[in-house]
Amino acid sequence: PAEPMTLPEGNVIAVYSPKGGAGCTTVAINLAVALARRGRRTILVDGSLQFGDVSVMLNMKAVTSIADLSDRGNELDQDLISSISQVHRSNLNVLLAPPRPEMADVVTEENIKQLLAALKESFDFIIVDTTTYLSEKNLAILDLADRIVLIAQQNLSSLKNVSRFFDLAESLEYETQKVWLVVNRAKSKQGKGISVHDVGKALKRPIYGTIPDDEITVMDASNQGIPMVMGEHQKKNISLAIIKIADQIAKELMDGKTPVSSNKAEADKPSGLFGRFFGRREKAGG
Repeated sequence: PAEPMTLPEGNVIAVYSPKGGAGCTTVAINLAVALARRGRRTILVDGSLQFGDVSVMLNMKAVTSIADLSDRGNELDQDLISSISQVHRSNLNVLLAPPRPEMADVVTEENIKQLLAALKESFDFIIVDTTTYLSEKNLAILDLADRIVLIAQQNLSSLKNVSRFFDLAESLEYETQKVWLVVNRAKSKQGKGISVHDVGKALKRPIYGTIPDDEITVMDASNQGIPMVMGEHQKKNISLAIIKIADQIAKELMDGKTPVSSNKAEADKPSGLFGRFFGRREKAGG
């Protein structure tokens, strides 16, 4: 008999910047809300386990958090996930970071792998806000992501770090199309500044999206606990730019997706940055 067809698996999208303060959380939240409001089954995971800001920016209390899933690996089904995730009024499901930094330790790399695999069965999009530090846990998220939205800014230190991340992505054998470069807080070039075009040229990568600089709207939305892409700010250029990226993502990852049979090979890679490099070298006979 033919193999039973499963629903197409969801897409894990990690929002990452190698430098803190680049606006990852704002981008992750608004992308997730924009997708949810378009009727996509979407969950936002606060992967910044120690000091996650998602709860504050969405005005939600961490009554339950990702820490509640830590020892429940074998029971990770839709019911458990929906009892621990919360639903934002945009219809977005949200899995918050633990309420206290020390609780982050109960969440292991293995928990994260199991969680993302389980979420792919129930959601079209799993948006993960990540931290800049490349711990084993963060690396697991980036490994398992179908796409990484890499946030860059128009300054030399951001370019240097983003360029290093591209080198790392290459050594980790990520496919080129896995990493999407997005310029955040984009300013029109003034005087001797670095233009958005220069960013793409310097990094030798196409720019997937550009989000204009509008600190006032960002602060206002964040203080109100209402994402920019809904409410009074949704017609601002910054919100329209994020909605456009969300639509692009949905179009690229959802259109023409056919039911798939699962591929387990990815999960069996050696873990850890060093383990991964040395594992590769041995494989290459070095």
